[in-house]
Amino acid sequence: MTLPGVDYPTALALVAAWGTVEQFNSPAQAASYLGLSPSTRQSDQHCYHGPITKRGNPHTGWMLIQAAQQADRHPGSLGVFFRPRAHKKGKGRNVAVVATTRKLATIGWHMLQNNQPYWYALPRPTQTKLVPTPGPGHRSEAQIRLSQKTQSHQQQSRWRAHPQPQSPAPALSSRGPTVDAGAQACRTAGNGRYGSG
Repeated sequence: MTLPGVDYPTALALVAAWGTVEQFNSPAQAASYLGLSPSTRQSDQHCYHGPITKRGNPHTGWMLIQAAQQADRHPGSLGVFFRPRAHKKGKGRNVAVVATTRKLATIGWHMLQNNQPYWYALPRPTQTKLVPTPGPGHRSEAQIRLSQKTQSHQQQSRWRAHPQPQSPAPALSSRGPTVDAGAQACRTAGNGRYGSG
């Protein structure tokens, strides 16, 4: 869970898909088990590498791809790996995401094999991920703030949809709007004009 972008459900899906990491001799085999290795076609002396095979657990692969989407914001080695590939012309970002997904799987295999955390993990995000989840009735401060913000937004939306009734508009005469008493006095004093002009 100390990997950037990997939260508890993603880590759990990865461990569940692999079972024990001892069954794989190398991280390349572990990534291939998830369908993250490039397809290969060989003919005589030619070898062609294509897109990933997508064989394996699709749910776990999708979750790792979602985790790899956040690598561009990471200042550590994953971000350094991701950013140059993402800024290439053509399919840059998609290729970078898949390559980073494979790297996440490789790093995850090494972490499970050696029972070590990710060395370049940022302290604050890691701390928030590793805080034990409270019981079902407990809400964190962030959840309370989000709930209050949502309620406030809903109230404003309701007010906009159903505004409060206002006082009725003044009645219009057949010749236009009615003129108040002060303007009427000016009109009579100035022979039909506003002022004595």
